[in-house]
Amino acid sequence: MLLQEGFLKRIRYAMKPDEAYGLIFSWDNVMPGTQAMKLSAWKELACEEGKEIPEDDDVLSWENEACELERLTLKLSQLYSNNVLIYYFFFFFLIYLNN
Repeated sequence: MLLQEGFLKRIRYAMKPDEAYGLIFSWDNVMPGTQAMKLSAWKELACEEGKEIPEDDDVLSWENEACELERLTLKLSQLYSNNVLIYYFFFFFLIYLNN
């Protein structure tokens, strides 16, 4: 039997699509309090960068250069991830202490 090129790979990815493309997952509406953690990350970023969060939330007006926007996006993601990790570390630690 002659198989087309990439046939086995397509079958594998059909069975396990996360191996083919990865996953994009948002914690919004899954974990309570993520909105407050996002706002906290924005405030931390603004403080670190010496910026203010605009009234119209147009933080893209902070920078025009693509590489600088990418750096800010990465920094915001790191701050948000840290907020989530810290919050849920203490959450599960308190559950552990109560058991």
